[in-house]
Amino acid sequence: MRKKKLFLWIIIILVLGTGSFFGFNYWQSKSKTEANSGNQIKSIDLASAIEVKLGNLKKTVPASGFLQPVKSTNLNLQSNDTAGGTVEKILVHIGEFVKEGQELVHLKDKEERLNYLKAKNEYELAKINGSPSLTQEEKKLAMDLALEKLNARTIQAPFSGKIIKIYVEEGDNIEKTDDIVYLIDDTTYEIEVSVSEVDCMKVKVGQEVEVELDILDDEIFTGKVAEVAEYATAESNVVTVPVTIRMDEVSKFFKPGFSASAKIIVSSA
Repeated sequence: MRKKKLFLWIIIILVLGTGSFFGFNYWQSKSKTEANSGNQIKSIDLASAIEVKLGNLKKTVPASGFLQPVKSTNLNLQSNDTAGGTVEKILVHIGEFVKEGQELVHLKDKEERLNYLKAKNEYELAKINGSPSLTQEEKKLAMDLALEKLNARTIQAPFSGKIIKIYVEEGDNIEKTDDIVYLIDDTTYEIEVSVSEVDCMKVKVGQEVEVELDILDDEIFTGKVAEVAEYATAESNVVTVPVTIRMDEVSKFFKPGFSASAKIIVSSA
């Protein structure tokens, strides 16, 4: 009988001990879970308290074109009162900066120089001999015309700029329409692009433009819309409107003819 009671008490003690052990572990596990949950909630609250700032949202119209100087010219003899001739002396080199009026190329001018000297002598002789004023005036006019033809044998820079191309060599025989020198004003550049007829109504003069040159990676230049053409062109059934973009600044990397990609900013918020 005693053995039976003792055995019963042992079983009771074992049951209580096992229950206490698992109960304690469960309580610890629950406490840790609640603590972790509390930390997560605090972390979320902290993160949600951080202010998020968004940049300006821009709407752009894409376009592409080629970089060109605003002012440039191919010099030839068409604007000079002279016919073709032989290149006698080239006075500049490619890449040289020249000033307005600077002499660039001389053509052989023996005949023109001789005609000028004859006209000058006749005018001086008319003055010395006291010829009638009308005669003196005629001689002076002939002298002035001869001087103009002599000066026309020298190609001069019509504006200050940079020599980009020289098409001739000394000794070449050239015609009146042959190009001699390509001169640019490298202080201002522009890009002429084509904008689709759908987007052209969004583009206005003065809008800012972001420009990237295909030859330069990750470098953005800025410009502004300078002109929106009053006409459209069609090619392969695609209608576009020419738009001129004037660059805000000039980089040492700029060269005429470089391909460029542009983003015209039509709105921002």
